[in-house]
Amino acid sequence: MNAFLKYRKDHRLTQERLAELIGSTKASICRYEKDKRVISVDRAKVVNDKIGIPLHKLRPDVWEAA
Repeated sequence: MNAFLKYRKDHRLTQERLAELIGSTKASICRYEKDKRVISVDRAKVVNDKIGIPLHKLRPDVWEAA
């Protein structure tokens, strides 16, 4: 399960609510949940700042686990 889907399910959020929390759209959340590489590096940093999903979970191809 990817990081967005796991976060959303763990916090019992709709795609719409998660989008609101990170300043995005439901369509983007849907794309992020389907393919973890879709999110840009800059957007991953915003998501990390707003809701705390670790960067290495958002883009493991860019960041290594600490």
